[in-house]
Amino acid sequence: MSEHLSVEERLARIEGKQAIRELMASYAYGCDNQDRERFLSIWAQDAHWNLGEAFGAADGRDAIEKVLESIWVASPETRHWITDITVDFTAAGRAAGDAHTICYIRNAAGDELFCACDYANEYVEQDGGWAISKCLLTVHWWKTLPFSDLGS
Repeated sequence: MSEHLSVEERLARIEGKQAIRELMASYAYGCDNQDRERFLSIWAQDAHWNLGEAFGAADGRDAIEKVLESIWVASPETRHWITDITVDFTAAGRAAGDAHTICYIRNAAGDELFCACDYANEYVEQDGGWAISKCLLTVHWWKTLPFSDLGS
């Protein structure tokens, strides 16, 4: 790191990184526990959420809420394990990063699935805290349970 930051600037970055990690924890918790308020609280008002082919994209909290509702109807049970969260500060009050997730899904038909995905995110500092301003999900693979190739 070639930057020379003051103690206060370094502390602000540490606090920012922790706050952003907590956003991702709230993403998982809010989605998995159908906690609408917690899930929506992590987004900037004009955020962009792109889930690809499965659920499309949404711009703004109202549209994000509609997509979230459609996810809960299609997949009444989910469990996200979000790991390897990276955070890079790109400008004052702005950051970008990515993370990996493994997600268990039980869909409305009762099928059980696992998927491996990546998030490419952008974050903005606003109203005294951090929020997700952009989230792009990339799905790498889906597997239907039971995993017949795992043996007994």
